[in-house]
Amino acid sequence: MSGGTVSDWIIAAEGTNANLGDFHTAKLENQARLNASGLPVFKDLRIPLTEFNRENKELTDFLEQYNPVVIRALPKIKALPRRFRLDVNDYEGCLNFLEEDEGIDHSQPEIYDVLISEYEPDEIAGVIISRGDNLIIEVAMGHVPDITCGRVVPHNGIFDFHGQQHYRSMRYSTDNVEMREFMWRALQYIREDKPSDSEIFPNVHFKKGYFEFAKSIKGRIVFRDYIVNEAYLS
Repeated sequence: MSGGTVSDWIIAAEGTNANLGDFHTAKLENQARLNASGLPVFKDLRIPLTEFNRENKELTDFLEQYNPVVIRALPKIKALPRRFRLDVNDYEGCLNFLEEDEGIDHSQPEIYDVLISEYEPDEIAGVIISRGDNLIIEVAMGHVPDITCGRVVPHNGIFDFHGQQHYRSMRYSTDNVEMREFMWRALQYIREDKPSDSEIFPNVHFKKGYFEFAKSIKGRIVFRDYIVNEAYLS
């Protein structure tokens, strides 16, 4: 396959599995949902590729304020792959990526949006799949793609009903205290607790969805993705 991203893989495989298209999510829609969620996120800027130039003050101001950045070229049609580059330091670096990447259809700039966001390398990465009243969370040392692509063996936690009728609990696959505390700390950001139906046990409830998050090398916990596609939740 061309490229080597998850986007490339999905496009190449869609023809062999009719259900696989459910996983080809709209990055810009997901980003808008994430930004509106109230979760901690990196600052970002979205502009049409046709407006990527030095005269765009919003763009130049953003690049002056945030350095380095991640830049993404996001097509508005599914048949084309998404492209990105990490750790870009300035306008020239962004422009070089947009002009040089062979996965971008340079004959149709009008079909692309550019998404630029802050960049800090990950120290610990994680994913959450939440159905509201139960979930699984996985974390590991490394970067988000390491855990989402199965390159590392994660520590995991499962939150569900356990024991008494109104009792929910967290069960961990690890005795690593740091990882257990980090998992519980990350989950606090997606809590949406209902009024308690028990005087003893709180009715803990979480946002539904698929989440990617990380603790950066600067100690920030930030969420990278928030998907509500049922293909991830069934």
